[in-house]
Amino acid sequence: MLHLVLLSCLLCFLPAGVVRAKDISSFASKIDENKTNLLNKILEQDAVGGNTITLLGTGKPLRQFIYSLDIAECIYHLVFNYQDTKSVILSVGEADEVSIKYVALSIAKHMDYSNVQFQTEFSDGQYKKTVNNDYLVSLMPSDFKFTSLDDLSSILE
Repeated sequence: MLHLVLLSCLLCFLPAGVVRAKDISSFASKIDENKTNLLNKILEQDAVGGNTITLLGTGKPLRQFIYSLDIAECIYHLVFNYQDTKSVILSVGEADEVSIKYVALSIAKHMDYSNVQFQTEFSDGQYKKTVNNDYLVSLMPSDFKFTSLDDLSSILE
């Protein structure tokens, strides 16, 4: 019976689309399973040289990216303040969605690439993979604000 009581007190977190400061500021040429697929694709092309990044699709699909330190702050707050058993999605809001093209061009800028090409004859895949974070926002302190990709870029410059 004790194990059931312990299980009812556990929180499970499954983050996706996580951006770490290390990913933005230190583009090591080593492929890392913790980086986003987009960043790995760019790093693979960086390893072969040249100044052109070629990506599949148009870059129009939208994605939500959350900064790793924002996740840490959310988890810290929830561990000490959350008393419910309802699942909590750790994500930025729909208003913070950005296009894959925007992210690719931002990465290219930081890596001093002058040419990003999109092979538009390839499929874009799913246009949106939006999750709703209203419940998370309602649980966080009123002064909590997610770090946008623009804010993260300016912090690291």
